[in-house]
Amino acid sequence: MTQRKERDDSFLVGHVEVEIRSYFEKVDMLGNIIETKEQNIDYELESDEVKFGVVGINISNPDNIQYFDYFRVDILVKSSVYTYFRIAPYEQFTLTYESNGKINEVAMTRDDYSPFNYNIEDFYDNRLRDGFFYYKHPVQRVSPTEPNRLVFIDRFPLDQTYPQYEARYSLQVGFIIEAVQYLNGPQNNWGLMNPPWDENANW
Repeated sequence: MTQRKERDDSFLVGHVEVEIRSYFEKVDMLGNIIETKEQNIDYELESDEVKFGVVGINISNPDNIQYFDYFRVDILVKSSVYTYFRIAPYEQFTLTYESNGKINEVAMTRDDYSPFNYNIEDFYDNRLRDGFFYYKHPVQRVSPTEPNRLVFIDRFPLDQTYPQYEARYSLQVGFIIEAVQYLNGPQNNWGLMNPPWDENANW
């Protein structure tokens, strides 16, 4: 999901663009990458029923490249001007079953968020108030041909693993991302006069 905006704030004109990169990356015990998957990771109920833009995460088989532990999300900042952005993850825990030869799914309720390895050093978790994580620093691209890559969700630590469920359970994850120019962008577009991580500070 990508958002592109052009604004003119106090005579500052620039291109604002951020992009989400979701993928799976399996490593060995030394941290060496042994397998990566970025294509065809959308949730698929049946071969002819795919939810594009929604990532399907396996929670039953650690040998599967799309297992929870291997999920990663990077943000690629392509803006030509300094930018603030926020990102909202949406999760759906599902149970699938077969009835009359057709695969069906039921959304299951959960009390807590899934324990993804979020980058909480650079992102502020404001989900309980508005559903978003906020990147706490104004940021822009490295160069016109090189985006600035920021880690949002990293792989699970090697000494930890997500608990396994029965094969009929799975997790679906989608994201909404919003980006604004740093100068007056959060105030004008999000209605936030101060950053959520410090309401006594200025953007």
